[in-house]
Amino acid sequence: MRSVAAGQAIRLGEAPFFCKAKLTALGSLDTPKSDSALLGQTVVPWTRLSETGDVFAVAQIRGVVTPSGELQWMSDDAELEILDPPRYAGQPEDLIPQADASPHPGGGTEKKPGSGLRLLPYDLKRHPLFENQFNLVQAVEGRGKLDQNVEYILAALAVSPEELRPVLLAGLRARYAELQRKPELYPPAKYAWRLRPSVGPDLSSSLWMLR
Repeated sequence: MRSVAAGQAIRLGEAPFFCKAKLTALGSLDTPKSDSALLGQTVVPWTRLSETGDVFAVAQIRGVVTPSGELQWMSDDAELEILDPPRYAGQPEDLIPQADASPHPGGGTEKKPGSGLRLLPYDLKRHPLFENQFNLVQAVEGRGKLDQNVEYILAALAVSPEELRPVLLAGLRARYAELQRKPELYPPAKYAWRLRPSVGPDLSSSLWMLR
């Protein structure tokens, strides 16, 4: 996946996760009646590509977050104009204090028997923006590489709807604490979010892998 820049035209299926983009044209699977209201609006590519269930479809679909914070599925050949490439919401040290001021929805996390993993409660996992973003759930629960968990959450926080922020901030606090315990493996001077504010494909981040 190549890097993207503001003003660049790109198809939805090729856009990186968590960028902000203006929808400029509907795709072959979109319907004017239900999807045309988003034309000219800012959307956030959120999910991976998915099959439609229609064996004759020549395109796939992908979920975007609409200005109202809802997930809407659109044809992957819909056309976008990049407004803001993926970026980090800020430094963990500045964001984590917000976690203390934000009540954790759903009664907190659940501990998986026989492991140290704290799992998102089932009702949270069923939220469309978590249910259809497996990598983000993995990052919040601490299943990936320690630095990439933090990186993924920071990128999601930059564009997530307000209702997800308490969960993401709580996850950031936990994952960053884990990361700081292993400076010999993850030198703080090399944290991606300290080197630059935007996300890039050279960081070998899963943010750039759509398939």
